[in-house]
Amino acid sequence: MHVNYPIKSLNSWRLGDRVRYFSQPQSLEALVSLYEQYQHVPTIWLGLGSNILFSDDVLNAHIIRTNKALSVMSFDQYFYVEAGVSLAKFAKFCMKHGCVDAVFLAGIPGTIGGALAMNAGAYKYEIWQHVDSVTVLTSKGIRTLLPSDFKIGYRCVQGPKDLICFLSAKLSFIPSCALEAKKTMKQFLLQRNTTQPIGTFNCGSVFRNPEGQSAGKMVDQLGLLGYQVGMARVSPKHGNFIENIQGKATSADVRQIIQFIKEQVFAEYGIQLQLEVKVYE
Repeated sequence: MHVNYPIKSLNSWRLGDRVRYFSQPQSLEALVSLYEQYQHVPTIWLGLGSNILFSDDVLNAHIIRTNKALSVMSFDQYFYVEAGVSLAKFAKFCMKHGCVDAVFLAGIPGTIGGALAMNAGAYKYEIWQHVDSVTVLTSKGIRTLLPSDFKIGYRCVQGPKDLICFLSAKLSFIPSCALEAKKTMKQFLLQRNTTQPIGTFNCGSVFRNPEGQSAGKMVDQLGLLGYQVGMARVSPKHGNFIENIQGKATSADVRQIIQFIKEQVFAEYGIQLQLEVKVYE
C-alpha cells in the first residue's frame, strides 16, 4: 500500500498528479482484502492504464492494479484468462493454439479486465462475442455470471448493480492453424502500426465511432490533424488519438482538445461524439 502515490507512470498518457492510495496486490485474496479495507474511498481498477484520463489534481481514490494478482491463463476446451493479463499476451497465447478469431486482441492496448468492462474490439470483432462466462467480484462476494446477465453494446457493458470488478473470463475461440493465426496477427499489427501513432504517449482511441462512421476520419476531414494545445496535440497520423508530446502535456491540455473536437464535429456533422476514454477526477 502506497500513500499519495504519483500516477503519471501508471497510465499510457503519462498524465495526472497523485492518488491518495495505490496498491498492487500479489494475490486474489489480497486484492479483495485491500478493496474491502479501503471502501471508504472510490476504487479505480487499473490494468495497463490505457483508455484512462487522470486529472491534474490529486485523486481522492484507491487505485488497485490487477496485473500481479490476476495473471493466470490456460486452455482446456475453453480459454481461461484472468483480468490482469494483457490483451497482447493473451492474443499470442491464443495464436499458438491456432485461434485466428482471437488475434484481433493483439493490437488493443489494455488488459482482459478493461476489455470486458468496455467490450473492447477491433476489425469488426468484439471480445464479448467470445465470452462463455465471467467471474466477478460483487458486494455479495465472488460470483460466476453469464453473458445473459449483462447488457452488451458497442464499447459499453452494463452488469448487475452489485458488480464491483471483473476477475476472470472463460472464452471460446476456435483452434485451427497456428501459421494462419500468426499470419493474420502480423497483418493486423502491420495495419495498426501503419495507421496509428506507435511509440507516443496516448491512451488509444479517445472517441467512440458513431454508428456507420469513423471519429478519426471526421477529425481528419475537419483539418484537425496536428491541432495542438500546450504540449498536447491531435496525432498527425490518426484523428482519434491525442498525444502527450514528450510527456510534458497536462490533463487540462488534453481536455481542451477533446472539447474543441466535440464542438467542431457537432457544428459540421451534427453528431455528439461520445468518449471512449474513461475520465477520473
